[in-house]
Amino acid sequence: MRRCVILGLLVIIILQFLILPSSSNIFPMNMKLTGGSTNVYGLNYIELPGNLKYYSLISTRDYAIIAGEGYIAKVNINTESIERALGVIGNVTSLSVDSNPPEWVTVGTSLGEVIVASFKDLTPKTSFYVASRGSVKSAYLARVGGEERLIVLDNMGFLYVMKFIRGVLSSGGWFEVGPVRHRGALIGLYDVNILRVYPTIYFKDWVAYFNSGEKIIAFTNVILPATPIVNSFLGGLRAQVYYNISGLLEPSYTGLYRVNENITIERRLYYGVVYESILLPLSLGRDINVYEASNYTITILGLPPQKYTILSLYEVRVVDTVKRIIIKSSYYAGYKSFEVKPGLVTDMGSLELNYCGSTLSSCLEGTIVNGIPFNKLDNPAYAQVLLLIDTSRLPEIYEYGVDIKTIIAPISREMADRGILNLANHQVAMLLRPKLGIPTGWADKGIESILAIGIGEWLLIYYLGEGLSLVDVGYTQPQIIYLGSRITALEVSPDSKRIYVGVSNGTIYKLSWLMDLPLIPPHIPNKARYYMSLSLVVDSTPIASIVEIYGGKLTLATSMSGRIQLINLEESIWHPLWRSAPGFLGLDTRLGSIIAGSRYSDEVILYSPGSNKIYLFNQPLKALNPVFIRVLMIDYTLEGSWLLIDPIGDISVKIKENNAIVAETRVSNSTATLYLPQGLFNLTINFEGRESKSILFPVTIGFNEALLVLIPQPGSLLVELIRELNELNTIARLYTPRVNVEFKIRDVDGNPILSPVRITLISEHATYRSTSSNGLVLFSDVPLGIYKLEALPLDRSYESLSINVKVTMRGVEPSILILKPRSINVTIKLIDGTFNTLVQEPFKLKIERLEPGSHMLDYPREFTVTKGSYKTSLPPGTYKVILTLAGRDIYEVPRDLKFIVEASGEVIIKLKPKVYNVVLEVRDTWSKPVVDAIIKVIRVEGGLEYETTTSENGLTSLSLPHGTYDITIEKRWYKKTYKSITVPETLEDKIVVEPTLPLLTLKYSPYLLVAGGALVAIIALIRIKRIVEEKLREEYF
Repeated sequence: MRRCVILGLLVIIILQFLILPSSSNIFPMNMKLTGGSTNVYGLNYIELPGNLKYYSLISTRDYAIIAGEGYIAKVNINTESIERALGVIGNVTSLSVDSNPPEWVTVGTSLGEVIVASFKDLTPKTSFYVASRGSVKSAYLARVGGEERLIVLDNMGFLYVMKFIRGVLSSGGWFEVGPVRHRGALIGLYDVNILRVYPTIYFKDWVAYFNSGEKIIAFTNVILPATPIVNSFLGGLRAQVYYNISGLLEPSYTGLYRVNENITIERRLYYGVVYESILLPLSLGRDINVYEASNYTITILGLPPQKYTILSLYEVRVVDTVKRIIIKSSYYAGYKSFEVKPGLVTDMGSLELNYCGSTLSSCLEGTIVNGIPFNKLDNPAYAQVLLLIDTSRLPEIYEYGVDIKTIIAPISREMADRGILNLANHQVAMLLRPKLGIPTGWADKGIESILAIGIGEWLLIYYLGEGLSLVDVGYTQPQIIYLGSRITALEVSPDSKRIYVGVSNGTIYKLSWLMDLPLIPPHIPNKARYYMSLSLVVDSTPIASIVEIYGGKLTLATSMSGRIQLINLEESIWHPLWRSAPGFLGLDTRLGSIIAGSRYSDEVILYSPGSNKIYLFNQPLKALNPVFIRVLMIDYTLEGSWLLIDPIGDISVKIKENNAIVAETRVSNSTATLYLPQGLFNLTINFEGRESKSILFPVTIGFNEALLVLIPQPGSLLVELIRELNELNTIARLYTPRVNVEFKIRDVDGNPILSPVRITLISEHATYRSTSSNGLVLFSDVPLGIYKLEALPLDRSYESLSINVKVTMRGVEPSILILKPRSINVTIKLIDGTFNTLVQEPFKLKIERLEPGSHMLDYPREFTVTKGSYKTSLPPGTYKVILTLAGRDIYEVPRDLKFIVEASGEVIIKLKPKVYNVVLEVRDTWSKPVVDAIIKVIRVEGGLEYETTTSENGLTSLSLPHGTYDITIEKRWYKKTYKSITVPETLEDKIVVEPTLPLLTLKYSPYLLVAGGALVAIIALIRIKRIVEEKLREEYF
């Protein structure tokens, strides 16, 4: 439920004490602001500090209240200072003052904060948040008798009325109009959203006014035709319709009644609801707002509270359906007044219709409603509900019809066809009540105030009387005036005799109260209206604002493109006092969209939303004339002849009167435009920081054109005002073409060369010499011509330079001398720190010059060093070296290497080789470890000899850098053994040594004894065998 979602306003007294500390002064008191002049005579500006921007401004005599993102500030126009400032929560979305001169400033923000602060010092007196914490659309403080009312509208459609007494809100609660009821509200009107609200501006005299709460206007979201419902705001009616036939009242039945086969009686009942002189639209899609009833009982719902007239028409036709002719027609009409109360359905009882003729046209013409024939009533496409509210008794007492009344505003079909479906989407609106010199006839008509609404291309004017009522002006309200272009600005004079309207095509219109015109046009039957009397084109872009100033003697208009125009109102025909080319368009200030903020003050203040400048006239407004100044400069050729050229650079024109700057502008495309009154002024030119002597500059009525010629001289700037071109020859011959010449000496990176450099300029007739200081060298009074320039660095750190330069009236070309640093031949060597030999492994070198701004210097950044040496050329300086391995990882790569190049020579970088642990294992041919073997190590590349012995395990550990090593192993009883290894490829190796013969004999002696014994035994056996054989042979044979 929305009642649960949308919280009520917090209790006012608690909020005043708890929330006030959130606002604080955000600027120093009396902070002085800077200012300047524009191209319009007397129009100066005050500039806010930094990027501070404002979006709203209210001018009140000597002050301006400005508001921006998170702040409001009070600017003293006379002292050009911010006297006070106040921080707020969110961006300011509503800014108003209660009166002029003001006493209170009321602020609403995008986060729902409402602050009422004292105008004197911006001290917050009241602060609270709206229920939704949504954006505040409008916040006003309005007077009611001796009291005041705070009127607040948020973007949720809630309108709050609170009593404000001596800077404090009443704690009794508030009155509200909105979709639902909030806790804390005393009384209210609900089921309606408020879209816009305006209090009455009540004038006491020409520049003094106050906001009045006795009559405020509120635009609602209720647009007819509305949904046919009944709620706490919308009501309806119910009636039974009878027609009088021969003195008898019969129900007005509808439908077809067949008399016989040929004859049929057709009965139709029509109705409409009339408000003032319009037929209300009760449904969509009809050309005329008359509706057909389905039976004799009519029920209409969705009507806003108001007095109406129901009008009904009954048609009875006898028709021959065979011949298709109407035999007889009878028409009956009647109407009856009734009033709809909020939330109620009015039972009207019976509505009697009487015979009005046999034709429809005669019946429509003869039925008069509110003095208007039926067929003459207006038929708008839509109608919107506006509320007139008197806050005098609110918030404690409220009665509909006494404290609030309804205005039903028609939206014509032409307006609807152009997309205007909601009057709350208007561009501008004002509710105004004059007291000083009210228009003629207002008192007779009972008119007290007017409501002017500019929406689309239409201006709607409502005339309001005493209390909450529309007065009878003799025609249907509102008065509608079609302007042809979208309305963008609206102003009503304090006496309400004039209305000014600005439109999107740059035109302003003056609408005069007809009865106050000296000659009233005879073709207008009703004189109680405004009449378009004058118009003027100010610009081709939309009008931004229109104000009456100086007691209604002048009108000031501004446009979205920055044009402004001043009009004399004391003449019967509008004569613009400010002229601009072409024609009489407004002055082109080139300031962007500007708005006049001094609606009710003699101080003329302009502002541009979203900027940081406030514009004001510090001179009396006068008739101004356009002044077009063409600025040229005399230049000389190399031969000394002169010619006119367009000056290039920053050029401004200042106009002074009584030693005060009254106008200033910059020169664009060699042209400057100013707007000055007739008179004699002092003019100065500022060119590239040099200001000329002032010259007398006359301005006449009408268009003024002038040619200013600049003659640059060494150390000065001369200006001549030329009336005829033939004067140029005389002026050009008066001045010798000499100039001051400045050279900037830079290195190849654009940095100033701080060391001294001798510069020599050589021509056929003279030689000029000077030495630079901090990268600059200056020559005075140098004749025009071509010179040979020689630059010699005195410290020899840069190369010499010899070029030709051209000296003209514009200076010297080129003016920047770029010197290359001197290159030095160096040899970068990588040395083995252990063996003091060149490193044979390849390395990648990346060098970086540490002096600032060396990125443009031409020297090798990366290269590869092979065989330990690299030759190159480098500028003097300090270099950082980054080494990267390109071969074997046999050296320790150092970090943070630096070297300095000052003269030719060698750059030595020593590298420490890595040391590797080499393990050798010595064993004999029987795989047994050889203990205490002598190991001799000799590095083939030289630089290392080493001797050690093996352990009981036959092992030895050697710490060796990279290289090739010859190893000799010696031990008694073993043969000398040789071995060659390469480090770090070989880190472990097993070496086998062979024994000598004695060691072998000793080793195998047991085996030899056994073998010898066996041999002797075999020989003995053989010998015995032979002896036995011989004995046997002798014995037996």
